[in-house]
Amino acid sequence: MIDELIKIGQELEPGLRDLFMSWKYKDMVTGVAIDVDPYWEAVELLSPFGYIDFGYDPYIGIGGRYGDIYYNEDYRSQLRLRRSVQNLKADFNYRPGNWDSYCRSMRYPYNASPVIIRVSINVPLYRNSENFPTSFRERYPIVYEEKRGPAKLIMSEIADFVRDVTSRLLNRQSRSAPEIFNDDLSNSGTIGGILRGVKTNKLYLLTCGHVLGGKGKIALSGKSGRNILGKVVHFSMPPVSLTPDVCSAVTHPDERSVDLSVVELQIPNADIPHIEKLTVPGTITPVSDIRVNDIVTFVGKTSGRIKARMGPLTLWYPFEQKGVQRCFGGVFMLKPIEKQYVNEPIAKPGDSGAWVINETSLIPKWYGMVTAAEDGVAYGCFAEFIVTSAENGIGEQLKCID
Repeated sequence: MIDELIKIGQELEPGLRDLFMSWKYKDMVTGVAIDVDPYWEAVELLSPFGYIDFGYDPYIGIGGRYGDIYYNEDYRSQLRLRRSVQNLKADFNYRPGNWDSYCRSMRYPYNASPVIIRVSINVPLYRNSENFPTSFRERYPIVYEEKRGPAKLIMSEIADFVRDVTSRLLNRQSRSAPEIFNDDLSNSGTIGGILRGVKTNKLYLLTCGHVLGGKGKIALSGKSGRNILGKVVHFSMPPVSLTPDVCSAVTHPDERSVDLSVVELQIPNADIPHIEKLTVPGTITPVSDIRVNDIVTFVGKTSGRIKARMGPLTLWYPFEQKGVQRCFGGVFMLKPIEKQYVNEPIAKPGDSGAWVINETSLIPKWYGMVTAAEDGVAYGCFAEFIVTSAENGIGEQLKCID
């Protein structure tokens, strides 16, 4: 599904930039993402297996079989597994039998696309709703979300380190992931996971670039960073924005942004403290096999084990670290499993680098890596794009460790 959203995003992005980066909106719009309607997604997931028409009550919201598919993890996992076995891709031409009435209830355009454009704005919506368009090309619904932005790249600074350790001791977060430091101990994050070089059999640790830094940096772990893991051999991040208009057409983000440091390990992976707390994936998942609303988990060094849901594909959005902003494109959002009435953070400072894993299939699948967070959601880079960047940087193909 995500590969199709990427194609749609590439086709829509020039027009969306012309619209939302114009003088009328550019000071109010902070970023744009594309998503699929949750009702359509649930019904389309079920449709190959004897779809029975069921309604959607706009006053009740998600309920009945729709609610089973959206909220029941076991039921959803079974449907995803069956579709995977039969190699059934998402059909964006599919429409439920009651789609017209549903579109009217949601105030979508007539026969609207199931693809939704989500626009982040930094002004109160209730005061400005009349100023914003409700659809794009009279086909794609536009939904506005109040987000001040930018999202924060969530490494821990050294001042946070003592607080994080104390928090974990008090809360007994035994599932917390092993941590990683840069060589001056000023930043720390999460050891996400390890891949193996096909040609050389070397082991490479992959975590966030904003945690470790550039090529040649030394990666440390363990208490007070006493264990030397190895040296950064590849680094990739979008460039720092030199203008106040972070995501302007001039500073067009890479459509496959990654936040990455690759460390060539100098010690056996079994010697890394607490490495056993990480789930080892059996496969690197291409974006074509990732579906919006898939249930995933990650293990952060601050938050411990967190369950979340795959969210929209971000076309452009600013990320910030210590007052410096970069524009990211082609990254995913992680959203809560259930609807939240008070925003609780999905990821916290220090969770950067945690690998996002789908554990609902027969073999754990690596989807991506946590890099930023804000207002009850988190953001991550796709595993496929991470691996492509890493392989180009180190000059050999990578695979999951045995």
